Amino acid sequence: MFDFSSFNNKFIEGFALPGFWVTLYPICYFLIGKFIKEYQPKFNKFYLITTLILLLLVETIIEVGQASGSVYTVFFGYRFSLPVMICSVLIFLILYDIKSKKSTINKLFMNISIVTFDIYLVSRTVQHFVYPYFLNIDIPSHRCVLYLFPAILSILIIGFIIGMIRKKLIKI
Repeated sequence: MFDFSSFNNKFIEGFALPGFWVTLYPICYFLIGKFIKEYQPKFNKFYLITTLILLLLVETIIEVGQASGSVYTVFFGYRFSLPVMICSVLIFLILYDIKSKKSTINKLFMNISIVTFDIYLVSRTVQHFVYPYFLNIDIPSHRCVLYLFPAILSILIIGFIIGMIRKKLIKI
């Protein structure tokens, strides 16, 4: 049977992603971002959203099927997997050229974009403080998502605050 926990190493039976992928995925994000900034591609938002929903649906079905009604022990995606990269690029393409008429929303998005790298850098450390409160609870797989969203949101908020503090300290 196909082991979905190693999806980052095996895309399809017989096709293995190289082991160096795990260390190169941040460079791939950089290159994809560079490409988007330089060429500013335009995509139909409906198709992007539909593709994202379908990919998330497939991932969810696989996750629930693998959990078999028990606690999650394997994750389909991991942060360095191809499905996670595809989902993140799709989300970015959906959001990157949205304009708002409200200056407060534009300022919020501008501040988030400025500290995104800070959020990434501190997220691993912050996870060690946040996840024990949310994910070390023995919960059935169908309820795991209820704890996952507040955990991720709190990590993003803490990372944002740390990034904004760093930004203010650099100005001093």
